[in-house]
Amino acid sequence: MNKIITQSSELTYITELYRDGMVDTGFTKLSHLERLAQLRRRRKAWANLEWKSSSVVQLNDLCHAYELVGGLFAHWDSNVAEFVTTSLQSSTPPCRRNVPGITPRDFAIDPGQDIVVFMEPHGNPSSPEEPAVFKLHVRSISTQGPHAKARSPILPVVVPPNSRHITYVPGVTVQLADDIVALMLCTGRRQQLILYNWRDGNLIFDSAERGYDYPREIDFSFINSRAYLLTYPGTSEENGSIQIYSFESVQGFDPVHVASLLLPELDRDARFQSISPHTGPFETPLPNTPFTTSSTLRLYVLTLSILYDRTRLGIEPQLEVFHLFVKCSTFLSYLWAFHSGESPKGLSVPWSLWGRSGSRLLPSLSPSSSWMRYVHGQKVVFPQKRGSSDKTVVRILNFNVHPSLEEEQEPDPNLPVLCAAPTRIRHCFRHVVTTTLPYSTGTCTLFELSDEYSAYMIDEDHIVGIKAGGDFDEEIQELHVFTFCERPDTNLEAPSSSTSP
Repeated sequence: MNKIITQSSELTYITELYRDGMVDTGFTKLSHLERLAQLRRRRKAWANLEWKSSSVVQLNDLCHAYELVGGLFAHWDSNVAEFVTTSLQSSTPPCRRNVPGITPRDFAIDPGQDIVVFMEPHGNPSSPEEPAVFKLHVRSISTQGPHAKARSPILPVVVPPNSRHITYVPGVTVQLADDIVALMLCTGRRQQLILYNWRDGNLIFDSAERGYDYPREIDFSFINSRAYLLTYPGTSEENGSIQIYSFESVQGFDPVHVASLLLPELDRDARFQSISPHTGPFETPLPNTPFTTSSTLRLYVLTLSILYDRTRLGIEPQLEVFHLFVKCSTFLSYLWAFHSGESPKGLSVPWSLWGRSGSRLLPSLSPSSSWMRYVHGQKVVFPQKRGSSDKTVVRILNFNVHPSLEEEQEPDPNLPVLCAAPTRIRHCFRHVVTTTLPYSTGTCTLFELSDEYSAYMIDEDHIVGIKAGGDFDEEIQELHVFTFCERPDTNLEAPSSSTSP
């Protein structure tokens, strides 16, 4: 069988695609041999952590909201009320565009669908009896006009009134997955989840409308365009959990609670403050791109913030932070079991049945940062702690590893190291927590001299260093782009450094 595969460029390409966690897009006329050569160049660059070129993008903007999807960095410049897009594959200046009548709280993009969804407040309630009203504007990135596939380019969002005081919405997040747009709205002590199909304009689910009373501590992330997870920190009587839901794109559909994956029990003096999930964006493949990261092989990074309060023992309270790494395949396995009839809905899964082999728990690898997009596919980028060297270095964790293949290779001190041995952590947990999900870890030198970045991002082909200032790093100054693989230009707007009407 191996001989047959190695003698066929098509079979070799398919096999190596799967090994790299990629899928073919069908958008290219390149031969299988040419695609295989590109795939291997990409694999070598990331395996050796060697970037090929670098560039600096000058911005000096007040960044109100941002996204990095498909090689396109987009942000809203609050200084001049402009939507700014920067292609990481192009040397052209950022494209700046006025969007008349819109001042978004947040937005989401998918360059492969040429879509941006802006979330905009629509007036302010003047009394406790009035709801807070928002609008979702479904637009084309390239024209900023209504998106051609959106039946209703403006979708209404209503936050019910608060009976005691004027409705205030301090937090808003927008996420896209194919034809579904999701919104999480923090309304004081509660959260409201809304799911829309942006193409047909149907409101699939509104948690407030359906009477769901979500506490403000929950968080949301898509699993795919028909499933999502909610993280729940629990209570003094209830353990923290990852709750998996499935839904259909039908107006008024009530999502089905498929399973709850319980987190390890905490010490009597500890409690989860928050469980924040993060994964790479859901992106549609771009034209002329031969292959792309598989959305089913993505990695989730859950930041566990735990308050460890031992004042009864005379010890000052501490905030402990851990990262829990979980592959998407873990969540999908429970969805598949439910939809095939192998398991009932609402399944409660103890940590002992899924966590040991299905995750990796590590102490926090980075200082707190408001910048996201530090995970893509199965790779995660973190700042490397300063040592005796003055170099600017990042650490890359890669969970797309194959221990049986890795162990056959000769160890090289300059290449990432396989971590297959168990991690054991006790500290603020009730029992020793053992996790075994294998990964590799290595460092990548960005500069031979020391340079300070506020945060790092990663996508399929780049590491991006963010230079920002201000009290909350909201004043974005520069993007330092380190390119590992060349791809087509993804800036869908006409390249221009000037403001266009």
